[in-house]
Order: sequence, then structure tokens, then C-alpha cells
Amino acid sequence: MTFLRLGLIGNPLGHSLSPQIHGAFLRQFSLPGSYDLRAGADAAALLDQAIEDGFTGLNVTIPHKVAVIKALPALSPEARLVGAVNTIRLKWDEDADDTECGIMGFNTDIAGLSRTLRQAPARFPGQKAILLGGGGAARACLVAMQRLSMSGCHIVCRNPQSVFSMLKELALSGFDPIFLQEINVLTIDELPGKLDKLADAKLFVNATPLGQTKDELPFWLTPLLSALIRDAFIFDLVYSAGGLTPLIALATKLGFALHGDGREMLVEQARQAFKIWTGLTPSYQVGLEALEKALKSRV
Repeated sequence: MTFLRLGLIGNPLGHSLSPQIHGAFLRQFSLPGSYDLRAGADAAALLDQAIEDGFTGLNVTIPHKVAVIKALPALSPEARLVGAVNTIRLKWDEDADDTECGIMGFNTDIAGLSRTLRQAPARFPGQKAILLGGGGAARACLVAMQRLSMSGCHIVCRNPQSVFSMLKELALSGFDPIFLQEINVLTIDELPGKLDKLADAKLFVNATPLGQTKDELPFWLTPLLSALIRDAFIFDLVYSAGGLTPLIALATKLGFALHGDGREMLVEQARQAFKIWTGLTPSYQVGLEALEKALKSRV
């Protein structure tokens, strides 16, 4: 049986819990393998070394999700649309047809977010969303929102120019032009005078690192959340043991009963990556239990 060498490239990687999740997946199928962390500042050099070392597949995280694209010969449609890669297939079945062969970059962020929202106790078609952030995760969120038939999105950010650049790149990648027309960009400074326009949003997504450290949440988050209807779904891409991130704790205090966090998205991303590498779809529950155990051990 072939030994599967899997891993993660990015910088830094000390916080990653991907080894625990993928270790559980390997055990589920009794597959011999390992999942290693490869930190470094040069995405192309990390990729070349992984190929030389015989890796089967890689995950990619900050800051290499965009930079690694230049070193890849092929991209999946989702990776091309989002303009970011979080999974790379390095080995493949040489007997498979051409569509299944070759080193290729994928993006499983869309699948991870879509599963979480489809499982949420709320219905989003025809509804508007509020999105914090303008990076690679935010791009995946916009694609997922469009695929869920949402009617539009308010993007709240610090740097509007970076968001406008992101939207332009999405347009050039073939993203739905009708949905793009329904995206409104707001700076944090503009929020006080615009809160009434955000009140009917049924989905709030934090696609920034806010709450990932022990720093206090910014003061403007409280009035922003307070302006929303209380049956809105609050989703935080940040995660913690039990799901009580600083943002979710604030939302709960303000009376929001519907919420989710990045644990669900991380596990689904991992499941889809494992399927790309092995053709096997691991149990969601196996991944979630492994993640929860790892999170609790760090408390």
C-alpha cells in the first residue's frame, strides 16, 4: 500500500490543526501516511521541495494561496474563479484519463462555506449579506453567496481599493455580473451613517482574522451587529473550542441565536481536499471530533 505524504505550506504554521484532522482521516481508512507542516516565505520553493520529497498532496494557507498559482500548471474552475488555491494535487493515477491527471491547484473554501450555510438553520435565497473583509476568503464567500442565490452583499472593509481590485478580478474571471452589481462597498468610517441600510441582512460573515488573537474586538462591531434583525445568521470564519469565538460570544450576548464558526468550514475543506488526493470521502464527524479534541488540548 502506497504511503501518502500530505502536508500544509504557509507561514507561520504553528497554529494549524490540519495534521490532527487529516491524521484522523488516514486512520478512518487505515491508510499509511503522514501530514507535515512546511513553513517558509517562498511558495514556489516549498512546492518544488514537496514534489522532490514525493508528496501526494498539499494544503496551502496564508500567505501563499495566491502566490502559489504562478507555480502551478493547471487550476480547477473554482480556483481560477476565486483566484486562490488552498489544495494542490501532486500525484495522480497515471492510468486515468487526461481530465483526472496532472499537478493541479484547487480551492475547497467554496465547498466548505457552502456546506456550512446549507446546514444553517436559516434560508438565504433572495436575501442580502454583510461580509467583513476583502481577501481570498472573502472572494470564496462571495462565490458561495451567489451560488446560494442570495440577492446581494454589503462588504465592510478598511481598504476599499483592495476590495474594488478583488471585484474587478472576479469580473475578469467570469463571476456573475448581476450579483456583482448588487455588491455595495462600505468603509468602517462610513458605518455610523449607513447602519439602517444594513438592517435587513440575513447573513453576517466575518472573513477577517478578527477574534483570532486575544485582542479585544473593535468598538464598531457592536453597533454593526446591533443594527441587524435577530434572526440573522452570524458566521465567523475564525474558530475555537466549542465554537464560542469572540465574535460569536458578542453575537450571543446581543441576542442572536443562529450562528456558526470556522470549525465546520475547516472540516469540510479538509474532507474535500482528502477526496481530491485519494478519491475517498472521509466522515465529517470524524474530522470535527478530531478538531474539537485538538482545540480543547490547547485551552
